[in-house]
Amino acid sequence: MHGQLYLHPDKHDLESLVLAATTVGLDSAEFREALVEKSYAGRVREIAVQSVKSGIIGTPTLFINWNRYADRLEEKLLCSAISRELFPVSGPRVD
Repeated sequence: MHGQLYLHPDKHDLESLVLAATTVGLDSAEFREALVEKSYAGRVREIAVQSVKSGIIGTPTLFINWNRYADRLEEKLLCSAISRELFPVSGPRVD
């Protein structure tokens, strides 16, 4: 569903959302009812609050080994950050 939302950022009215839900195989009647009744609004609000508390303030947000990655999304920088997490320096090397 998120793919449909990103593909059509200008079509988030009720009918467009129901069509997108149908496109990905969701039951259109159940989906429409959940939107109209705001069945999941409380849960979405809880997740949003927890996300902000965890340091997620936008998309994309990337975590490496439970640490929020805040640098640019470039291959060299990402590889370096992952390597630091996988192979942390535990002190001076003695040969």
